Amino acid sequence: QDWLPSGSRTLLTEDGALWTADARGGRQAPLAGDAPGAGNFLDAHYSPDGTHIVAALIPAQGQEAAATLIVLLHADGQYLTSLTRDLAYDVGTPSWSADGKSIAFRAGSGAFGALGRQHDLWLMRYDGSQKRNITRGRLGDVVAVAWAR
Repeated sequence: QDWLPSGSRTLLTEDGALWTADARGGRQAPLAGDAPGAGNFLDAHYSPDGTHIVAALIPAQGQEAAATLIVLLHADGQYLTSLTRDLAYDVGTPSWSADGKSIAFRAGSGAFGALGRQHDLWLMRYDGSQKRNITRGRLGDVVAVAWAR
């Protein structure tokens, strides 16, 4: 799903787990640290400097809430931290800003459309602070998020 900025490794999700693989082929391995057993990862991206990973996570049963969260962890899988535990609805598709200081993501809005719950575009600092809803329902349902490079 994403390349380490140096281009030497790739990050991917397989059966809900985070994996890394050498770009030359071979040496594929599950991410260690706090990642195993955390739940099902849906989407993951390296920070622009390659030191961190932001990901969407459905927590394992008995942990936190049933809603999808945006989490931050070190590139080695250590120190998993929930960034969106305080939001009421599911979140997803995290994307780093080019400077690594902000993360864009989508979050359920509480409004319903023809296909179910609508989603808005949100921004936050890399540490989960300063969350703000950018679209406030004005664009309809936000399906995916990506920063321009």
